[in-house]
Amino acid sequence: MFWNALTASVAAITFAVISDTVAGQKFMVYEDWRAYLWMTIGGVCDFTGMTLHTVAFMNDKSSFVSIFTFTAVVYAFLGDTFIFNFEFRMVQIFCGLIILGSTIFVGVYKYRQDLELKKKEENQEELFKEI
Repeated sequence: MFWNALTASVAAITFAVISDTVAGQKFMVYEDWRAYLWMTIGGVCDFTGMTLHTVAFMNDKSSFVSIFTFTAVVYAFLGDTFIFNFEFRMVQIFCGLIILGSTIFVGVYKYRQDLELKKKEENQEELFKEI
């Protein structure tokens, strides 16, 4: 996760520098302060989400987090539909449903594996207590 964020940051800074020096255009200049506020809020939320995602993977709770991560596909479809009035083709909707469905399947499968592993550990602990 760290390397993805670092690569994106380096690419964005490189693009901004090239855009400013070669084309003579300023990169991301907004007159309204609210644009910068929303970008800052988005960056803080993304940073918090990535940090919590990393902690969840370290604690092997990735099934729960992965479901919430890929539900962003649904929010993207809703945002494009209601905010930007974008019309989707059936192929795009079908691909989005495949992504969402596979994510939910993997999350539920991983959650069930975790439950089975906990039951086995509890059975082993009870077995050792009897001995």
